[in-house]
Amino acid sequence: MVQQIFDFFDQQSDLEKLTNVSIRHIDALYFSAKQIFAVVSYDSPSSLENHWERAAYQFAYRVQNQLPSELDDLRWDMYLVLFVDAQELSNVLKKRIESNRFFFRKIIITSSDLNRLAEKLPLDFQTKLPEHQLERLWFHDRHFLQQWQSCVQQSTKDQLNKALFKADEQSVDKLLSSLNIPVLAEVLSHED
Repeated sequence: MVQQIFDFFDQQSDLEKLTNVSIRHIDALYFSAKQIFAVVSYDSPSSLENHWERAAYQFAYRVQNQLPSELDDLRWDMYLVLFVDAQELSNVLKKRIESNRFFFRKIIITSSDLNRLAEKLPLDFQTKLPEHQLERLWFHDRHFLQQWQSCVQQSTKDQLNKALFKADEQSVDKLLSSLNIPVLAEVLSHED
């Protein structure tokens, strides 16, 4: 299954696979003038949990630490892609690894993510994506509103549904005053 990730990277015209470099605990390296990706695969979640740090240290020591000064900006665009051959992974483990930003960003890909690699990997935005996938890369107002709805009490949600999602246009000030949400009013009354 990891071959699908290699094939995906191989199809990216801006990335070149470094075949003459061999690093312990790293399966493949891909390089461009803008980004560096290291790909590592694990056969189980427990293998990932026990060994991902080895790959991170090798990537940091053998690649990040050895970058010449003229490529110093690449230190901020390095990614360790950790593929685990499993449909699901514990959220606790995934969060612990992906929130570790020491050296560079870590990205976990599971078997269920293989059909969404263009969405999951932070490739340069010049990469050609179908329009319906490109939309997913950006955070729209509706995403904020949907997230907000999922976090509020039912009474507030009912008011939001009435005020935000009805068809007629209102000014923002009228909308906020009609909501009559004390916490929201307090937050909005504070100026920077």
